[in-house]
Amino acid sequence: ATRELQPFGPALYTVAAAERSGRPRPVLATSRTLSGQLSPDGKSLLFARGSSDWPRRGYRGDASADLYLHPLGTKQARRLTDFDGQDMWPQWLPGGREALYVSERDGTHNLWKIDVATGRATQVTRHKGDGVRFPGVAADGSRVAYEIAG
Repeated sequence: ATRELQPFGPALYTVAAAERSGRPRPVLATSRTLSGQLSPDGKSLLFARGSSDWPRRGYRGDASADLYLHPLGTKQARRLTDFDGQDMWPQWLPGGREALYVSERDGTHNLWKIDVATGRATQVTRHKGDGVRFPGVAADGSRVAYEIAG
């Protein structure tokens, strides 16, 4: 069933967390989906779409990833970022109006924050050299844990 809706690349599914062996349900029929996260209210999926979710420093091209917002129950996804490099690993912030993600817009993979309604992005970290990987936001949004490559 994994490749029924996703002929190219990984598929994104949801499953009821309270069930011991819930039935996975495909979320969106689109190719090249990468990491995703449900909104705090459970009504939308924020995800990256591209050919690779591994950071390749300085890469620009067709395998680059951008962020998308998909309201569950619809067949549409709205593009939130449009950068020729990698925008990946989106994480919702409490309240569901903003999210953190990793981008290489400044030449190094750093954390950025985006307003999902307007698409306005602001830089959060300013690492040089090796960059941010695998961010995880605390449930209350007070901190972010991440790895630095290298």
